[in-house]
Amino acid sequence: MVKRDYPAGISQNSIDLCVQAIDAQGTAVNVYSTGDDSAQVDNVPAACMDLATVLTGEPAQAGGPVPTPLSSSSLSYTGLTDEDKTNLQNALSGSS
Repeated sequence: MVKRDYPAGISQNSIDLCVQAIDAQGTAVNVYSTGDDSAQVDNVPAACMDLATVLTGEPAQAGGPVPTPLSSSSLSYTGLTDEDKTNLQNALSGSS
């Protein structure tokens, strides 16, 4: 996961657990565009689902894109910029 300043309440431990879960699951997290300003993310580990509102770099609580859970391991985002999409992909790439 790319190093960024996360909002208060997001611990380094939470980020580390997400990265470890991505690395351990053996299946890549798939981030793909579903429109000019939208994306879907599949194969998201539970530890990363907990961070869904901060994965684009601008927390939903601060006006960033709000994720919609589609299942226990899938999210949909709308209102994304190209930079948001890149940040999302980078955040869910694990430690590689």
